[in-house]
This record gives sequence, C-alpha cells and structure tokens, in this order.
Amino acid sequence: MDVIKNLENIDRLETAEVNFTGLKQGIFNLQAKFWIAIGSNMLHIKSEALEKIKKRLDADNIPLVTPTSINLISQNSQDENLNTKTE
Repeated sequence: MDVIKNLENIDRLETAEVNFTGLKQGIFNLQAKFWIAIGSNMLHIKSEALEKIKKRLDADNIPLVTPTSINLISQNSQDENLNTKTE
C-alpha cells in the first residue's frame, strides 16, 4: 500500500486498495486498485506502479514465481464507472 500511496498523479488516495485475491499451492494473488488523476498518462502510471511494486517485493525478499501476474485496476477520476484491468 505504501508503494501506491507514494505514486504521483494518484487521486482519491483514501480509496486505494491492495487485496490478496487468491491462494493456491503457496502462491498468493495480489490486486491493487487506485484512481488516476484526470489528464495523467495511465500507461505510464501503471508501468511505474508495477516497477515499484516489484522493487518493493525484492527489497522485502519476496520472490515472484513464474508465471508472474500483478493486476492493477485503475479508476480514472473523469469517469467513476470506468475500470481498466491490466495483467
């Protein structure tokens, strides 16, 4: 959650969520949800979030297994009903 809170161009910070969505054979699935400020480069912010999450997991000695999938659901402030899912 600290990684998401420290990203630039994040809107409605109080609504950001990081959830474990599944556990199977010792593999945890993680999902991050956050709003992106109007006019921001969505692709750049998602890329930055993925990179920083990976670096944080590495720093905490949490290895990612292959295949790796991190889901980010960003919610653009301009349209509250728009959800975008990236894998």
